[in-house]
Amino acid sequence: MLTRLTHGEQRVRVQLMEERVPLLVQALLQGQLDALVSSYPARMPDTNGAALRYERLFDADFTVIAPAGHALARARKVRWQRLADERWIMPANSSMARRMLEESFLRVGVMAPVPVIESTSPVTNVRLVAQGLGLSIVPAAVLASTGPAGKVKAVKVDPAIPGYPVALIYRAEVESPRLPSLRAALGLR
Repeated sequence: MLTRLTHGEQRVRVQLMEERVPLLVQALLQGQLDALVSSYPARMPDTNGAALRYERLFDADFTVIAPAGHALARARKVRWQRLADERWIMPANSSMARRMLEESFLRVGVMAPVPVIESTSPVTNVRLVAQGLGLSIVPAAVLASTGPAGKVKAVKVDPAIPGYPVALIYRAEVESPRLPSLRAALGLR
C-alpha cells in the first residue's frame, strides 16, 4: 500500500503514527491526521461513531505466543483456563489488543490474569517473550515479520481468538483532499 501511495501520480508525504487506537482516534477528530488504517472495536463509542466513517478492509488475526521451549508452545491445543495460570506480558490497559485478550478469557468464564509486564509495542512484546519473561498476544503479522528465529512460537488456543476488524477511518464531515489517494492505494473505490 505504501509503495502505491508514494509512487502514485500525486505527490504525498506519509507520516506513520503508531499509538494506541483511542489516542489515534482523538488525533483524527482534532484534524491532526487525515485518516487511520487501524483496528477498531466492533461497537465504537457513540461520541466518536457519528463523527467518523469506517470502511472495513480485513480482519486481523492475533496470536498468543510463548518462548520456544515452553510446554504450551508444543501443545496441540491450549484452553484459556490453562493460560490464566501463566505469567503474561500484556498490551497497555486501554489498548484494543488488551481488551480483546481479556474478552477471550471472559468468553470462557475465566478472569484474565494480571500482567507481570505491560508494554504497548507488539515488537517489544515478541522480544520479551523470546527472553522467557512470559506469554503475550500480538498481531499474527507482527510475529511473522519480527519473530526472533526459533525463539518464539505461536500457541494454539481453544477456542481460537476471533479476528479483529481493520478499517480505513476518516472524519465524516471534513474530507481530506489526500483521502482519494489513500483509498486508491488501499484498493478501494
